[in-house]
Amino acid sequence: MSSPHSVDARTHIVLFTVESWGHVRPLCVFVAKLLQTKPVYVTFFTTKNYVTRIETEIARHSHMTKEHVGDLVRVVALKTGDTVALLDKTMIQDEFSKAYDNLVKEEPVPCALHGSRHGPAPPPDAVILDLFYIDPMKIVREKSGERVKIYTWYSAALTVLALYGPPEKGGVGDPRGFIQQMVAQTGRDIEEVAHEVMFSLSGRVFTPPGFPPMYDYEVHPQKIHFLAFPATSWLSAFDAIDMSDGVLVYTAEEYEPAAVDSIRHWLQQQSKPLYTLAPLVPELEHRSKVSSEDSISRNTNEIEQFMDSVLSSRGPQSLLFISFGSVFWPTEPEKIWAVLDVILDKKIPFIMSYGSRWADVPDSVKEKVEKSNIGILSQWAPQQAILAHPVTGWFMSHCGQNSTFEAIISGVPMICWPFHGDQPFNAINLTNNFNVAYELFEVRNGEGLKPVHRTGTAPTGTVDAVREEFSKVIDNAYGEDGKQKWENMKKLQQALVSSWEEGGSSKGSLDNFIQTLSSGSKA
Repeated sequence: MSSPHSVDARTHIVLFTVESWGHVRPLCVFVAKLLQTKPVYVTFFTTKNYVTRIETEIARHSHMTKEHVGDLVRVVALKTGDTVALLDKTMIQDEFSKAYDNLVKEEPVPCALHGSRHGPAPPPDAVILDLFYIDPMKIVREKSGERVKIYTWYSAALTVLALYGPPEKGGVGDPRGFIQQMVAQTGRDIEEVAHEVMFSLSGRVFTPPGFPPMYDYEVHPQKIHFLAFPATSWLSAFDAIDMSDGVLVYTAEEYEPAAVDSIRHWLQQQSKPLYTLAPLVPELEHRSKVSSEDSISRNTNEIEQFMDSVLSSRGPQSLLFISFGSVFWPTEPEKIWAVLDVILDKKIPFIMSYGSRWADVPDSVKEKVEKSNIGILSQWAPQQAILAHPVTGWFMSHCGQNSTFEAIISGVPMICWPFHGDQPFNAINLTNNFNVAYELFEVRNGEGLKPVHRTGTAPTGTVDAVREEFSKVIDNAYGEDGKQKWENMKKLQQALVSSWEEGGSSKGSLDNFIQTLSSGSKA
């Protein structure tokens, strides 16, 4: 690495987020966009298995030379193990504290992956931390006081946060005071009370900002393989916002206008800015190259040849891409195999990525797909390149924020199979508000088998019902109704492309953030 003094940078930004590619990847693009506008030093703390991916992701998006990116960006693995839990207290409190202390003292920082010690840089001016990282915020405040600005990074649909926004904007208000009062009165455990207040499902009807009415249990349409963040972690997220000097969110005003209005109103009461930054995906020249995603896909050549072959034989918009991201997978996998049966029966070419640790594809399914010659199963696929390829017609997705924006910016309509968190809100936004997608209901289970407010009916959740519903959806998708959704998606795509043009909401947010860094103020 070159000397830090070989480039003219005077600002140093530190980043640290949970180990989830959906949290990390858009932040990599944010760094690249920042570097295109202003040379800054970036120290990106992560884990061993993410170092190379982050370095590659930032370099492939930046118009700067790779050497200059290397001069400015230091990606540092904090832990000697390969992976960590999303909220690993040991790594946060011990490893981050030691490394940040080195930065403050302008001393070299060791990397657990390479064994190298990154050279000194100017002390940090700003720190961007995940919404759930209240402990690192406390460490930064303890070591740097008010001199260093702290920003919260929120990478999910803002509507989820807006649920707890000001009542006058459609939210239910901050639950912390009520929870603390109940704990004081009853002596019960705070986690128990917080879970009861925030997550108990009574069937009440609520109306998220900008959304149609829904039952509270519809936020959990699927059982999931893992425990979600505990309720007290959500409470600490409110504390993190209180402690921060501003909030960076991975959304756009054009996509969630009511939620943005609600949260901006809430933060203005605290004199804190809200920066909306989406979509954070590379430009088309980088998205369309399968080779640029080689580092995270093991059979890119096969996938690229398959897409080109399908385009030649079946024409544009003929392929269906299926992915539930790197974490989620159906707890009733027989339903996804039923969907594949429909796809094979209708001879629709497809690529299915199954990157979740819980995804176990039976040999019988693999053999069936291989014999069909119309599909590819891959543990990981170059998603951006697949979505940008002219052969791709539809994207069946869990509707995570990252996947949703990657689909929109590529102009590909969606078939929604949401599981948890912000995914049900994205599914409703795409289907009801923008009419660019279909939502599958019969794939639901658990609480999801109760009546759906929008339809007035309850799914049966049987495998046969899944086959019947998906068959109708896929016929519509490749028919006249699907053509209308394609047209609607093109309009939404242009709106989000425009958000990064001069005068656009995301471009304005980035400019304001850079101006704040340059001025040294906390406005």
